Amino acid sequence: MMSNQRGATAFGLGCLFVAAIWLLVLPRVARWPQVRARIERNQGAGINPTAVFYTEHPMTRDLNQRIEERMAATR
Repeated sequence: MMSNQRGATAFGLGCLFVAAIWLLVLPRVARWPQVRARIERNQGAGINPTAVFYTEHPMTRDLNQRIEERMAATR
């Protein structure tokens, strides 16, 4: 019985920790100039921040090609 209570307490504390990061820390980090610039650049490029995969983004093919060219040039 004591183990279940300890597990529930740990789970609750974990949830509070995640909520604090999500609701307090991340919004403040988003206001940092470097982070804000990256967010605006991604929005300008049409990148959806809620997307899980960016492989369907129109720029992906071009970016992959540039990366491969740079990698080939360094060999």
